[in-house]
Amino acid sequence: MAKFSKPLHKDFGAVGDGSDHPLSEKFSTLSAAQMVYPFVTALTQTQDYAGIQSAINAAKLLNAGVVIPSGKYIVNSGLLADYALSMHGEGSGGLRDIASSGHSPSPVRGSVIMSKVSSGRTLSIVGTPSYSFGMTLRDFAIWGVEGQCDVGLYTHNVGWTGIISGVNIQRFPNQAWEIGYIQDVYVNNCTFLYSGSKDKPAVHCPNLDSNYIYFNGCHFECSPYLIGFDDVWFVSFTQCHFEIARPINGSSDDRYVYQTAPINLGATTRQVQFSNNTFIPTDVGFLSSKLGVARDQVPYFIAGNGNSISFNGDIFMAPEGSVNAAYLSGSGISVQGVKFIRMSPSKEFLHIGGGQVSNCTFGIDAAEDTTKLYGVYVGSGSVIGNEFGFYGADSGGKRPEGGLLFGGAFASGNHYPDDDRVFIYLDTTMKVDGIDGGDERYVTITSSSTIDLTKVHPSTHYEINGNSVAITNIYGAPLGRGLIVRVSGGTSSGVKYVAGEVETQGATDWSPGTSHATLFKCIKSTAGKVMYQVSQ
Repeated sequence: MAKFSKPLHKDFGAVGDGSDHPLSEKFSTLSAAQMVYPFVTALTQTQDYAGIQSAINAAKLLNAGVVIPSGKYIVNSGLLADYALSMHGEGSGGLRDIASSGHSPSPVRGSVIMSKVSSGRTLSIVGTPSYSFGMTLRDFAIWGVEGQCDVGLYTHNVGWTGIISGVNIQRFPNQAWEIGYIQDVYVNNCTFLYSGSKDKPAVHCPNLDSNYIYFNGCHFECSPYLIGFDDVWFVSFTQCHFEIARPINGSSDDRYVYQTAPINLGATTRQVQFSNNTFIPTDVGFLSSKLGVARDQVPYFIAGNGNSISFNGDIFMAPEGSVNAAYLSGSGISVQGVKFIRMSPSKEFLHIGGGQVSNCTFGIDAAEDTTKLYGVYVGSGSVIGNEFGFYGADSGGKRPEGGLLFGGAFASGNHYPDDDRVFIYLDTTMKVDGIDGGDERYVTITSSSTIDLTKVHPSTHYEINGNSVAITNIYGAPLGRGLIVRVSGGTSSGVKYVAGEVETQGATDWSPGTSHATLFKCIKSTAGKVMYQVSQ
């Protein structure tokens, strides 16, 4: 069995003490080194590199796994397994650098491969010349040495019962994990920190049709671009932690400033499932200041225009300020039972092209913008059983722009705050089945006026009280909206007939006398939407 225990130090020659040990310490010539390590090309290569690579090569021949005992192994050339490698360590806990975190370092670092591979990948696992079934990577770390490293892990043509568990990858300026073609791989309790850049995702899988990748309990943080996927399908994230919150201690580290969505699902990624994850974006105010753009130009945390993407039981939250959640322009999007805590009002914080949003709670920090108050956009599908609410109070008054719910979807069973700051509750393009918005109630009017149903709580109906009080027009209703009008007192009061807009029975003004009520409903006519009187 090829293992990194005592055989690593004695038979394969790795040291693992955290220091550079070039081959020149042991060999006077390259040819002498090649007698032991045929694959080396220079005496400047480290003994740790040579030892680990030698063990990888031996394990393939022996049908064995590679075991890395605790220690820090300096490698300055890329490690390569041309088969489905099995590599095990003795733990991968802790941060590489905790100097500014306010925390104490872990006394146990476990098995760490320290990368000084300045160009290319630190560890590549590539099934060649064809697909290799399997792969197990467990309980070790790959940490980049600042200014001397490039990419952490690369996997291609492996998987189908693949397992990556407890692997900790940090401090790579490009990808922490670059994914080629893999399938049926379980990624459990892994950590991807301080990697990537504004235009290079820490975890990247581009255009190779990878499929059935299951992330469970993983941690993505301290990177301006966490995930970049495209043409990937059947991927799931369960109980993972995604965070780029405002830095502590006033740090100006630009890893917390993202110019595009840190989780980018691309144009063709489909069948992605998020379940019981925590998403913590950087707050809109901080990003607006850092990027020099208006609040409504700040990027979303998640974006993509692929189809069949779902969220179930997740949490979006903001420790400071308010945040934007997701912009998903595809179809078949499902958002169920998700909590949105402290959302930004400056633009729709959740934008869904087509699908269902149901049983979610939306907490909007209305006080963060005194001119805009937006909520959720759903282009088609349904918005059912959701709760909208506001954090705090302010004296900004009614906002002149925005809508709590807009798009062309069907809305039912939602609850909206009855708040004077709201500009539009339900956009005119929405559809309802009679009513949406909670317990229905009357609002009394005592003077003639037009009624814009977008500007009032969706459960509102009208009671007329007074002489010669008329509703002169009714507009802004979503399709299907029912409106009860009741005359409770006074004479010569009622609803005016407006051709093509308010169609009363008999095409005459409705003026019934005291204690009479009627029902109007918004329907689509050849000329457009109309409030049609369906009862006397």
